[in-house]
Amino acid sequence: LANLSVLFNKLAQKMQILEKQSHQLEAILRSMAEGVIAVDKEARIISINPSIAKMFNLDKKSAEGALFLEAIRNSDLFELMSVSLKEASFVSKEIVLEWPVQRVLKINASPIFEKDEVNGCLMVIHDITEIKRLERMRSDFVANVSHELKTPLTSIKGFVETLLEEAFEDKENSI
Repeated sequence: LANLSVLFNKLAQKMQILEKQSHQLEAILRSMAEGVIAVDKEARIISINPSIAKMFNLDKKSAEGALFLEAIRNSDLFELMSVSLKEASFVSKEIVLEWPVQRVLKINASPIFEKDEVNGCLMVIHDITEIKRLERMRSDFVANVSHELKTPLTSIKGFVETLLEEAFEDKENSI
């Protein structure tokens, strides 16, 4: 009976440790700005974080347990996840979402291994829409500045060439 009590105490301690770790992991996922989706090898959603729920307008409870394409109707994301599952490798790609709002996403998909066998896929999704917009603005600005500088520089170059040609031809005023 004493051994049973000791085993029960050890089991209770292990359960407390596991529960604490579970709460810590959930807190980390909740606080991430990036979207995180975990799916099993049948493409059934195991877990999503609030960022994904917001990004795709999902209800966490109804999405978890559903097939990926039932919850998130995006063939590009599904294809990326499928490649990662089939090839058991890390896959990364940028895609443009048109609905509900146009966004540019950087997706990283990694297989989840259990005993050297692919058991699922973890996808981390970064919304890089603002970064892409700023890159486009910078590129446009550089192009405009370049164009604006070329016009006066071309004029100055023309005047200098004219002055030099005339100075060579005018023997009285040449240096």
